[in-house]
Amino acid sequence: MKKVRIVAIIITILFLMSLNTYAVETTEKAKEVELSYYTHVQDIGWEEKFCHKNGEIAGTTGQCRKIEAIEIKSNRDLEVQEHIQDIGWIPASKGKNIKIGTEGKSLRLEAFKILI
Repeated sequence: MKKVRIVAIIITILFLMSLNTYAVETTEKAKEVELSYYTHVQDIGWEEKFCHKNGEIAGTTGQCRKIEAIEIKSNRDLEVQEHIQDIGWIPASKGKNIKIGTEGKSLRLEAFKILI
């Protein structure tokens, strides 16, 4: 019984080490990506084109306005999947210039994921 427990601990440690390696590789890959983006905000419309870069805040704060769409431009190919209010997950879009969300429908862009 003790041998089984030791083997299980070793397998767990090796698994966790492999996850850590993957995280480092992903982080290094993300450092090579340059993003610019802008948002379509409820009752305001589109911001100035590609006015935000690499982690800057887009949209509004303290105004209770929903982000309805985002356009993203990258120096590398991306895969982006979106979740829209009352619609759900939309099949992923691929490319260097991607627009997600809706305009003029007053639907919230509730979530999205970006794969590099």
